[in-house]
Amino acid sequence: ARGGPPPPPAAPSAGRPTAPKYQYYQSDAVMTISILEPNVLPENIRVDIGLDELTVILTKQGHDFTVICGTLFDAVVVDRCKVVHKDEKVLIKLKKKEKREWHELFGAGASKEDKEEEEERKRKR
Repeated sequence: ARGGPPPPPAAPSAGRPTAPKYQYYQSDAVMTISILEPNVLPENIRVDIGLDELTVILTKQGHDFTVICGTLFDAVVVDRCKVVHKDEKVLIKLKKKEKREWHELFGAGASKEDKEEEEERKRKR
């Protein structure tokens, strides 16, 4: 028989993990991003830091979550950036190339001069 009440919506799978959240704060010299996920093993998080790009992928219960992926507000000094694992979160410390406040985490990226300088540095390696 057709009609009648529609079937109830499928309940979300209780086994599917939720995407990790993050927050950030800064000083003039360092942008710190906290991935708010406890007990993350180093092999379960991939952090790729470029001159003005950041990608963070976290594996949680067999699912990959792209937590962050984008162009940063300005250039960072890649060699001076670090990832710190704590019990309750993972900290990503980005050393700013220029000491100044960023209006937000993401933006237009590095200046043309910074990009050219980075290309030159890569060629010399």
